[in-house]
Amino acid sequence: MTAKDIESILWLLPAIPLAAALLNGLLSIVFLRSQPKASLSAGQLNIRYATSFIGIVAIASLLVISLISLVYLLGQPAPEHSSTKPAITNTSQVATASESALKTSATEAPKAADEPENKRRVEVKAVYTWIPSGDFQIK
Repeated sequence: MTAKDIESILWLLPAIPLAAALLNGLLSIVFLRSQPKASLSAGQLNIRYATSFIGIVAIASLLVISLISLVYLLGQPAPEHSSTKPAITNTSQVATASESALKTSATEAPKAADEPENKRRVEVKAVYTWIPSGDFQIK
């Protein structure tokens, strides 16, 4: 499995619960209309069970996609320059991301002797800007 394969399925993580919620809401509004269970007909009971099934399938499919992504990330090789990564030492330092590289204004922090070195590669990719407000932007 390649990074392109993982990127092609990650959009499903927010899309599946959204679709399941919309479908369940539509089925409930159109067919059930907030009636108590005792007053539902056989067809309406089947729709109520279908909404439960849709929710369970959505959660199970998200679990499978998340596990596939986790297995892929755990299988990534260690970064080549893991010892030269800058560390952020306090919260006042600001990190800005670009598409080509992640630049930080932090200095090299000494590692504790008992702390293991993180050899996993984490890739951060800006997909869109959620809240643009002047210089303040949440990506």
